[in-house]
Amino acid sequence: MAKDLTELPYGKLKKRVIKTRELLDDLEAELEKRELERQHDEVDDLEEHLNVADSSILDLTGIIRNFLTKKD
Repeated sequence: MAKDLTELPYGKLKKRVIKTRELLDDLEAELEKRELERQHDEVDDLEEHLNVADSSILDLTGIIRNFLTKKD
C-alpha cells in the first residue's frame, strides 16, 4: 500500500474513490435503517406509556367517582 496518495497511479486512485463512495453509501444506508428502527422502537415505547397512562387515568376517575358518590 502506498504511503502517500500522491504515489498512487491515477487508475488505482480512481478505484479507491469509487470503492470509498460505495462504502459510504452502504454506511449511510445502514445508518438510515438503524435510525428508522430506533424511531419505531420509540413509538412502540410511547404507545406503551400512553396505555399505562390511560389505565391510570381510568383508575383515578373511578376513585374520584367513588369519593363523590360516597360524599353525597
